[in-house]
Amino acid sequence: PTESNHILDSELCGTCHIVLVEPLDKEGKPRGFKLIEQATYFEWKNSTFSSTDPTIGLACGDCHVPSQDEEEQDIQTPIATNPNTLLSRSPFGRHLFVGANTYLNRLFAANIEWAGTGLDAAEFMATAAASEKHLRTATQLTITEANQSGGSAIVSVRVDNKAGHKFPTGYPTRRAWLHFVARDSAGTVVFESGAVDAKGALAGNPHEVLPHLDVVKSSDQVVIWEAVLVTEDGKPTHRALDAFEYGKDTRILPTGFSMSDPKIDQMRPIGAENDSNFVPGSDTVTFEFAASTALTIDVELYYQTLAPHVGEDLDSWPTPAGVRFSEMVTAQPPIPTVIAQISAQVP
Repeated sequence: PTESNHILDSELCGTCHIVLVEPLDKEGKPRGFKLIEQATYFEWKNSTFSSTDPTIGLACGDCHVPSQDEEEQDIQTPIATNPNTLLSRSPFGRHLFVGANTYLNRLFAANIEWAGTGLDAAEFMATAAASEKHLRTATQLTITEANQSGGSAIVSVRVDNKAGHKFPTGYPTRRAWLHFVARDSAGTVVFESGAVDAKGALAGNPHEVLPHLDVVKSSDQVVIWEAVLVTEDGKPTHRALDAFEYGKDTRILPTGFSMSDPKIDQMRPIGAENDSNFVPGSDTVTFEFAASTALTIDVELYYQTLAPHVGEDLDSWPTPAGVRFSEMVTAQPPIPTVIAQISAQVP
């Protein structure tokens, strides 16, 4: 083994985390253009995290391949069992590679023989737990306004993106939203937005592109930060090869994101152009609803690897793997993970 500094360079991460695909038409022939399925490296490059200033810059590996242990001490360790071959090395990155895929790790743990990885279920569960811990560092919630006047309550919640890329990033089935609940002094729910059913599904037609909102005024409205691929006729699809373009990309931008970046056409926000609160580093959502009494506000930020219908719809593809995966998702629904929460009182 030979030490090489390029291992510490974020450009190495970009070799996998820039994904271009060539979509196919209905006859299975290439359409003649390429679509970017993932632009995580470009997103990082277009953020303050890519700065060479060590006080604000962070490489991809600083978060995903940390060189400190759980006590935040620099790791120094041999990388071979023969001490005469290689001396102890520092920095040494823990090969965690944790991201945000808590759900699939748990799904594979519950179906370990089908997964066929040769790993124990406990290893998948440990990775899921590490990913969940990692997710809780990605954002921060702040209630910037909480008052009522004239029989209406107004509560504004800002979501700050602490990650060095869009949130969520990666494959465009991932999404996040706020579960907002207002209760009166008796504990009765006065207003709620973003609740899910027992399968982890939001209300409404899952096969429609939901518009981005700045203000939520009814319980059937929800602001979802997501990227949605669509076919040529504008229908959502989770299959990148079936896609014609992005019908929506309202994922929260990283701090320092610039619309003049040379690669902006491959990571441009879509659908939030008229939202003045959708800015690099954060987005603010305002909830307005009828109220005439003191309220307790509870807000949770939900993250979901894939919507239930994405897995369930795979049974329409007549392949053993697709049908089996659909059965697994039905048996173990993708209930969203709570990654941040905050509460407040409205007098």
